[in-house]
Amino acid sequence: MGKRHNTLSDDIFRNSNYIHTLEQALDIEDFKKEYKDQYDIMLDVYKTLITINNIFFADSNKNKKEKTNEIIDNIEKLIYKSIDDDRAKYSVRTIKALIDSNTRLLYNKFNEWYEKLSYNDNYFDTLKLEIEEEMQKLESIDFDKVIKDTILYEKSKDSNYKIFLSKFNNLYASNNTFIEQYKKDYQDNYGIVLNDENIEDIAFIYNLVASANNAIVKVLTKEKFQEFNINTRSMSEDFYRAYLSSLHIDIKDDTLFQTLSSIFIKELLAITEDLDQNIPFNEVINHYDYYYFIVGMKKVIHCDEIKIQNDLLNKIMKDLKEIEVLIQEQENQEHYKQAFNIVQSIIERNKKIFERIS
Repeated sequence: MGKRHNTLSDDIFRNSNYIHTLEQALDIEDFKKEYKDQYDIMLDVYKTLITINNIFFADSNKNKKEKTNEIIDNIEKLIYKSIDDDRAKYSVRTIKALIDSNTRLLYNKFNEWYEKLSYNDNYFDTLKLEIEEEMQKLESIDFDKVIKDTILYEKSKDSNYKIFLSKFNNLYASNNTFIEQYKKDYQDNYGIVLNDENIEDIAFIYNLVASANNAIVKVLTKEKFQEFNINTRSMSEDFYRAYLSSLHIDIKDDTLFQTLSSIFIKELLAITEDLDQNIPFNEVINHYDYYYFIVGMKKVIHCDEIKIQNDLLNKIMKDLKEIEVLIQEQENQEHYKQAFNIVQSIIERNKKIFERIS
């Protein structure tokens, strides 16, 4: 069964997995910059496809006739210069010259669909199936997921609620380079040379900020509970893949994925043991960031466990304690909103430490 798909913007498409794969095949850095005319056509074609898909599958009270007219109007915007000018928007030569063969095929299909839909009242249901098939092909290759280094992620439907990753997290591709620069900056600012234990403490605090943010966002956006096929016999990779899926992200680097899977399963087992409750794995995975935060805060509360401290980190820990109190009452949406404002303030004050992954 088809479904609504996120609309496509220039920003998403330019940084999408689809364009990135094309850039790799052509061995270039920026497809839009080097093939702007072709890029614009591609964006036009795929935006139109998603728009039509959403006419079919988004919730709507429109009848079949109204939807048909809306679809025809959108196809006309793709194939004609304007409403009042029925000359072709793109020449035959231009379409034939497209590097991306799937865009070329889709564009030609739009012309066929337009003709059949305009003159055959019974074509609506057939077109619906064809559009669904085309969308499934694209979704199977994560075509409009944004790629950032080794991470693939879906752009959030609501830009007010973003998922963040601390750059201290091993998931961040430039993690080692970032940490070395952080050490240098810290020494310049405080005259202190950070050792591995110091970095571990600092990383822990910023990872807690990210987990707090992500846990709160899941509640405020009413994220649907996912059923994962995991149990005590599942491999560590299955648990980690489920967690990434719960955040709508994926890792392109298999070696990194295997390494992080091993780290994740140890953290997961430590958290479930600390909780000392019979909480199902599906529950823990769906709300992993919440449990990670709640368990992790025990270390922050006992500040003697955090060896490295300064005014900036102390302020963050104070804010995290306030967030913890607010979100312990899970049914209180107003408290979650207050906690969200606090965590956003932390992220805003420390922009260079966090990476958006939604």
